[in-house]
Amino acid sequence: RLGAEEALLAIAAGMVGAGANIHQAAYVALAASVQESRQMGHQCSPPVIGTEDERSAVADLPEPLQPPLAHYFEAYQAALRRANALDFDDLIALVAGEFDVTTEIAGGVPLSYYAPRGRGNRLAPTYGRTPQMIEFFSAKFGAYPWDKYATVLVRTFPGGMENTSATTVTDDLANAIGITFILANIQLAQGRLREAVKAYHQSLQLAIKRGTPFFIGVSDLYRGLSEVLCEQGQLEVAAQHLQTAQHLGERGALTGWPHRLSVAQARLKEAQGDLAGALVLLDEAERCYVRNPLPDRPIAALKARLWIRRGRLSEATRWAQTQDLSPDDELSYLREFDHLTLARVLIARYRNDRAEGSIREALRLLDRLLQAATAGGRTGSVIEILMLQALACHAQGDLASACTVLERALSLAEPEGYVRLFADEGEPLRWLIAECRLLIEKRKRTLQRNIIAYLEKLYAACTPAPSPQSACSNQHAALIEPLSERELDVLKLLGTELSGPDIADRLSVSLNTLRTHTKNIYSKLGVNNRRAAIHRAEELGLL
Repeated sequence: RLGAEEALLAIAAGMVGAGANIHQAAYVALAASVQESRQMGHQCSPPVIGTEDERSAVADLPEPLQPPLAHYFEAYQAALRRANALDFDDLIALVAGEFDVTTEIAGGVPLSYYAPRGRGNRLAPTYGRTPQMIEFFSAKFGAYPWDKYATVLVRTFPGGMENTSATTVTDDLANAIGITFILANIQLAQGRLREAVKAYHQSLQLAIKRGTPFFIGVSDLYRGLSEVLCEQGQLEVAAQHLQTAQHLGERGALTGWPHRLSVAQARLKEAQGDLAGALVLLDEAERCYVRNPLPDRPIAALKARLWIRRGRLSEATRWAQTQDLSPDDELSYLREFDHLTLARVLIARYRNDRAEGSIREALRLLDRLLQAATAGGRTGSVIEILMLQALACHAQGDLASACTVLERALSLAEPEGYVRLFADEGEPLRWLIAECRLLIEKRKRTLQRNIIAYLEKLYAACTPAPSPQSACSNQHAALIEPLSERELDVLKLLGTELSGPDIADRLSVSLNTLRTHTKNIYSKLGVNNRRAAIHRAEELGLL
């Protein structure tokens, strides 16, 4: 009976032969996989009988390979049936960025191997022959079709690397989907939105190539892609993909599909400005929740964020109390979403009652979260934390610090196309963006042009579109005398938190001239203060 070493030597010698089919080539790889996992201490289930096609494929192999491949492949198949018993801690560690990684290049293809932190010493013995494996498959079945290769080491999932290789060669869509979900979650945690989109597109291309009827997990590929595109502000395309996901999911879907669909639909509703509709969908998601091997966003925390946006601060505060959350809690990735939501509650409370304790607690918590996210390489979390720090500084009136921190967040977010993370903060961030842009423009630095363009994009996304009711009321409440172009310029700056002298300086007019413009604006809008003027202007669609 051949061991792992002999099986790999057989691969290198081409013992499978030029006439081998795809399944036979994959089985040779899988044989070494299971043997390696056994050497690591994994216990495989007793051998089971494969399908007729599987037995036939093994029987057609050269004589020296038949016994070990039949045994190892059957054991590997048994291990796959234990996939529902995946080690959640390992998967969470990988998504949280708490992993060791080894990289190399083979045949121009970048290879990356991930393992939970502290298990990096198992990467070389487990995946050391990946270059030879890819070289063998490429020689037999054509060049490796993707531009990179990545795999993860999970204790209760033996054969992860060879499984990925076999997926590429055999069009094993079920495994491709599972791998895509894990890698996409890691990429999103790392703030690599564009790579996550690419991963989803590649798996979808594989599914389309296979043709109909689609495998039941394809609906989740469309859903996952929709969520990333929604974050990037591509709402129409995201809605189309989500509709496709729903259509496919109605025919058959993986466990927990109704929950994931409702969360994605709620996310899209929120991005479209329908906060009430988003809350209804979150209620539905809560009713059909099924635990997921990967970290998820707690429904209660998602609701709390929407309550803050709708001004229901007391409900958001009660959520924090019922969750027994504190700024001094021990931090973990599993509770990071909760703690980021708590920071939002504390900032909102400070805006509401100006209690210094709330803002100090928020900043202390955010500082700790930033250290943890940075150490874990979770750039996605780092961007969100920096944005919240900027909002907290701005709420305190520290515009210089707020803009410095926000610019750092934007420098990380702009290359990946983040939009909704910022835009969903609404009016507070819109004010901050407007003021920061003025400061950046004053610097007149060529280096900042891309950031200024990005600020304009985010500002537009933060500005709510006039509702049909507002448009209707505009017709019945038209201004008796329209505002001049200069008065419109003043009005836009009144919508920021700039002081009167700052606005005058920005417009290069005297303070007395500014006061005259402001008085005329108030008269034409029928109001008597700055806040009322902004509210009235938004109703009329002037901003």
